[in-house]
Amino acid sequence: MKGHSHVKSTVRRKQIRTVSALLLGTVLLSGCSIDNEYGRLGMPEPATEEGNRILSLWQGSWLAALIVGVLVWGLLIWAIVAYRRKEGDGMPEQTRYNVPLEILYTVAPLLMILALFYFTQRDQTILTKVDDSSSHSVNVVGWRWSWAFNYEEEGVYDVGTPGEPPVLWLPVDEKVTFE
Repeated sequence: MKGHSHVKSTVRRKQIRTVSALLLGTVLLSGCSIDNEYGRLGMPEPATEEGNRILSLWQGSWLAALIVGVLVWGLLIWAIVAYRRKEGDGMPEQTRYNVPLEILYTVAPLLMILALFYFTQRDQTILTKVDDSSSHSVNVVGWRWSWAFNYEEEGVYDVGTPGEPPVLWLPVDEKVTFE
């Protein structure tokens, strides 16, 4: 009987490995495309220097989230597989606390939030710097999943819908202030 159980567990392990490899391959191959849209992680093509800075922050945030997600899922799956209950195991020893682990659970997320805050604040300071020498002004209003661009000097208003976003018209090589 013991030999039969060993064969069953070996077959089961092979099945798990095969399914895991297929799932991993599917996930990896689903990102393959000749289009570069995936490299920007859903962001449109940047049209300005500011757009490049925002894209860089966006990609960095997604990369950090991906690393944390892979680490957490990897540790979770490892703990499930490595410490699963085996036949004949009794109730595991109960512990009340583990101070180093609890410090890690507190400090690691705090460091991640501080790092994200630092990069966001650094870029936001540069992006929101106002230049008083602009010759044009555009009043931008966000509402109901769309935007409205109001060119008050010219008396023109462009309101978009979720299905058709408005077009922001800007003069070439001239400074514009957004309000």
